[in-house]
Amino acid sequence: MKKFISFFLVVVFLFSFALSASAYTVGMLSKLDITENDWKNSILKYHSEADDYVFVFYDSILSMTLSLGAGDIDAMALPEIVAHYVINNRPDLKVSRIIKPEYKQYFVFGFSEKNEELCKKFNDALKDIKSDGTLDKLKERYLKTDGEIESISFENFADAETIKVAVTGDLPPIDYVASDGSAAGFNTALLSEIAKKLKVNISLVNTNTGARAASLISGRSDVAFWYQLSDGVNKQKDIPQGVIVSEPYYDWDKYVDIMLKNENKK
Repeated sequence: MKKFISFFLVVVFLFSFALSASAYTVGMLSKLDITENDWKNSILKYHSEADDYVFVFYDSILSMTLSLGAGDIDAMALPEIVAHYVINNRPDLKVSRIIKPEYKQYFVFGFSEKNEELCKKFNDALKDIKSDGTLDKLKERYLKTDGEIESISFENFADAETIKVAVTGDLPPIDYVASDGSAAGFNTALLSEIAKKLKVNISLVNTNTGARAASLISGRSDVAFWYQLSDGVNKQKDIPQGVIVSEPYYDWDKYVDIMLKNENKK
């Protein structure tokens, strides 16, 4: 009997090892209202090969990159433009897989539900910036995957209201903070244009992806760079309780998995 139990335990161990060896572990920036398994199920609807995926959420691109380098994950999944920017700046990385999930994603501004009036003002400014062609010009200028990301300066309005905006720097060249701490990238350029429309001053608050909602609800920030999911009908996904969002201004529908070049796992 003891021999049978020992044999059974060995079989279980080998089976578990085989499963872990075949798993494809992918890091992603945290989503605040959807689990890793829910996200996997959305991928499986369009990509049967994602059956071996195991997703791990991270609160910052730095912690995710460190995990990739340490071998804790096989790859990290980033929006297409962000992945190509990272690869162009990291010669040790390469494209592993390209996936198109069920959910399209949209960049928006996030607010505490108590700041509904400020959200409305941002929506009005966004409407003007879209209609006069400014948004298209900002995309052309700042959404690049090579070269330096331009720093952005904000105009100062005497005796005007100051809006605190949470930035993560986790999605260059969209959401980016330079190594010297200065604001840069597409989101910041758009924010500068909105500030001019509203005649307000901007104070940037550094936070990480996982802390965006807490920053808004606590009042540490008034606005946060945000991205939300859509199932094609309802865009109000991955919006935690207590948070509202603006109209979208940029979207993507592809994720690119990137991995270290010296890794052989497919």
